[in-house]
Amino acid sequence: MKKLTTLIATLGLTAALSGCSEEPIPVTPTGVPQTTVVSPSTGPQLEDITGKYDAIDMATPETIRYRDGSSKIVDLTNETTGDSLTVYFRTNSDTMFSNDIADLAAFKRQHANADAWIVEGYADDRGSLEDNVALGQKRADGVAHYLNRSGITTVSHGEASADGMTKEEMKRDRRVTLRPQYFKRAEPVTVKGQIISQALAELPPPYLVDLSGSMADEVGIIRTHKFDDGAVVYAFNDCTGVEEIDPTQASTCGGTPLYASIEEVLRKGVSELTVISDGEETNGGSLSSVISLAQRNGTKINVVGAGVYSAGTKADLMSLATETGGSFYIRDN
Repeated sequence: MKKLTTLIATLGLTAALSGCSEEPIPVTPTGVPQTTVVSPSTGPQLEDITGKYDAIDMATPETIRYRDGSSKIVDLTNETTGDSLTVYFRTNSDTMFSNDIADLAAFKRQHANADAWIVEGYADDRGSLEDNVALGQKRADGVAHYLNRSGITTVSHGEASADGMTKEEMKRDRRVTLRPQYFKRAEPVTVKGQIISQALAELPPPYLVDLSGSMADEVGIIRTHKFDDGAVVYAFNDCTGVEEIDPTQASTCGGTPLYASIEEVLRKGVSELTVISDGEETNGGSLSSVISLAQRNGTKINVVGAGVYSAGTKADLMSLATETGGSFYIRDN
């Protein structure tokens, strides 16, 4: 790293002396890999696993025995945070020992379901830049060989991150870090979610959305739906009553005061209303009074009944739509 910094500083000084008015551009010497930044939109989205996995116990490094009968552990113990593993190496070596193999095996078992792996090799700053890049690559390739999984990407940073000044400090520069990657997967959409998505795409606002506890699996549809600008979204349950909401902040609670909530919105003078609910009225409201008020106001009520199992409830919701000139989407599974 010190050699690289010196070279970049020298290049900057040369540019300044030549009268160039632009800032000097850092130059990476031949043999040092460039970093390519890939937009997340070009590949799978990665799950953040920070703190999700506990650190596992690392094996004790091998003991070196001397001719005088003494012994000593000279190697660093490998380290893990649970979401990464660092394997340390001896000077100018890519050899792994029994403790390294044991640590790799344990870490691989911990992340048996990983979709991909990033394996990064490093070196201390003794030797040439090119030799240290090659050594970092040999170390990364060796770890990848023992990892023996598909989806492995290896890269060598050579001495680019080396900052050790003493022999003891340089031990931490000679390493390989491997990180498992898990791809984000789309949450499965329930049948109720499918019909809600379809209805939101086809039926006009304002919307009155049931956010009672039974809608917990579908609330994500409301949060992520791209509502038209200016679309009014009301929500109801027996915790908060009826309120206009920011759909991205939707949350569920309590029971379903369906008819009383519809009446409250009808009194606002809307000409059309799209009601989304999955359950029966739980607060004793009156279907007939809702229909009567809608007919007096000339309000069309569209009904989205998702996951409605009771034949009587289905009939009531269909009646609410047909008696007021609205449309209905009703599914029972």
